[in-house]
Amino acid sequence: MRSFGHSCPGAWIVPITLAATVFALPGCYDDDEDTNPSPTWAPTITPVPDQDADGYVQGEDCDDSDASVNPDATEVCDGIDNDCDGQTDEELARTWYLDEDGDGYGGATVNDTECAQPDGYVSDPGDCADDDPAVYPGATDICDEKDNDCDNVTDEDPDLTFYADLDGDGYGAGDPIAACPGTTGMADNNLDCDDSSAALQPGALEVDGNDVDENCDGVDRTVHLYVTVDGTNPYSDAPAVTSIQEAIDTAYTGQTIAVGPGTYREKVRFNGKNIYLTSMFGPETTVVDGGGRTDSDDDIDSIFLFVDGEGTEGGEAVVRGFTIRGGRGTDGEICGNAFGEVTGLRYGGAVCTRGAEPVLIGNIIEDNSVDGSGGALYLDEGPVDLIDNIIRNNSADYDAGGINLSQSSGDITGNVIIDNEAGRYGGGFFAYESSGLVANNIIAFNAVTNSKPIPGGGAGVCLHDSYPTLTNNVIAYNDANPDAGGVRIFNVAEGGELINNVITGNDAIEEGGGIRVGSGSVTARNNIVAFNKAASGANAFSVSETGLMSNFNIYYSTGGSSDVVGFTLGAQDIVADPGLVDDPTDFVVEDDDYRLKEDSTAIDSGASDEKYNDTDGSTNDIGAYGGPRGADFLYYTMADIVALRTE
Repeated sequence: MRSFGHSCPGAWIVPITLAATVFALPGCYDDDEDTNPSPTWAPTITPVPDQDADGYVQGEDCDDSDASVNPDATEVCDGIDNDCDGQTDEELARTWYLDEDGDGYGGATVNDTECAQPDGYVSDPGDCADDDPAVYPGATDICDEKDNDCDNVTDEDPDLTFYADLDGDGYGAGDPIAACPGTTGMADNNLDCDDSSAALQPGALEVDGNDVDENCDGVDRTVHLYVTVDGTNPYSDAPAVTSIQEAIDTAYTGQTIAVGPGTYREKVRFNGKNIYLTSMFGPETTVVDGGGRTDSDDDIDSIFLFVDGEGTEGGEAVVRGFTIRGGRGTDGEICGNAFGEVTGLRYGGAVCTRGAEPVLIGNIIEDNSVDGSGGALYLDEGPVDLIDNIIRNNSADYDAGGINLSQSSGDITGNVIIDNEAGRYGGGFFAYESSGLVANNIIAFNAVTNSKPIPGGGAGVCLHDSYPTLTNNVIAYNDANPDAGGVRIFNVAEGGELINNVITGNDAIEEGGGIRVGSGSVTARNNIVAFNKAASGANAFSVSETGLMSNFNIYYSTGGSSDVVGFTLGAQDIVADPGLVDDPTDFVVEDDDYRLKEDSTAIDSGASDEKYNDTDGSTNDIGAYGGPRGADFLYYTMADIVALRTE
């Protein structure tokens, strides 16, 4: 007989089974490993198999054929005793809500005895009308007198916009308000210009020239034709088109065209008609953009062209309230003047006129350029009025980055002429063989770069054989290479006047930071010419003793000098600090204020002739705020002008 581990004669192995354990009882056991076995009992344990390998053997595992069933399993809703605790699906019953209208949300009827979702029930409650599938939490509240989103508020968030109609005329105003049709005191538009008066509304009869806009279209005139981006007109019975040129071609002389907000990419020619063309709501909203193009097959790239006698014979041709940008001028054979025998160039980037008399009011004329003269405007052979425009960021390779007044006249009043650049003469304003009135303008931050062979100058103003009256202007911070940062004059005879201007902070590399007179003679009265810079004659320089006929002016530079060269000061000229509220000496441009302090030397120190008196009848106050036009001056600090530079 074979022994268990060793030979043990006479020993028998007896198997015994107790419960689930099988014991083999050998007849002997070598306890001390001396190869001499001794009879003893030596038990051997054989484990019962874990058939599903879940760590629990038969007897512990209530289903040893399913590894998801064992004492550590999580009870789930499947009709099985997953955790072997003798209970099936215990504590798994959920609350279900009957959804009668099938919108995914249940109402008041519940089932809380089943763990599986019963038919017709859902897990989300809160339906406040379970018989209406359009009503449930999170639904869009519409104007149907129902609480669609079950928040206990009816029609509070409709997908409609209305406006307060306080005067009950059917036209609203102000900010948009969420409301439903038929809501008292609401209108579905914001076209009312005066919601306190039912008489002022779209469709009302317009009374021309009474300073009241009866029909709310932004124009105090009867409009005959509208231009809008979509070709509709809600303000009157007048027709509407989508193009300015189409409107002009359709309209008759003497009619008014009103243009709605938007950008119109076109070039406009009045074709001899005297038409009043106006934006409805100002230049900030209404743009005519030439796109900066120079069409290879088109010699006309001025945005507005007047060469057919517009504005003559008592009629009016008006452009009012637009932003005009992106023009590149018109060939000189059509409009312009080959000054200096330079041909083949373009003139009048935004506006070019020849033999016409248009009026431009309240426009922003910006970002236009030409390779000839008149980056913004070239006004030739006819009186043209420029009133209350902003003329900025325009350029000309030769003369007049801003305005070129050529063989012409007119009123240049109330304009802001800033940041324009010319290669030769007149960064801001250039006049050639012209006269007229230049008054109440800001002419600042313009430049002459001397990029052409002929040395130039007159960064702010350049007068060439021209005799306009320059009065009550601020001419400041213009830079010239080489001469005349503020004003340059070279005329063949005596004429022209400089009256009640402030000429300050201008800079020239060589001669005449404020004023330079090269030939001829001009009269200067009641001006403040101070704090300018140049290598010679920082405030004023004259080539001849009679070039600048000066009296009742203040000349001053820091340190007490008059800084004038080439002429003799008049008996009533003053060399003293003018006493400005704030001047350029602190190098902070934004706070410059050219009004006079209460103790200013300039007060009542101007020419005593009655024609120079201030508006209150007192003796002239020297500077831009004195004299009969002083009260018309609009800007008080350079902060206003700096703000316009960055818009």
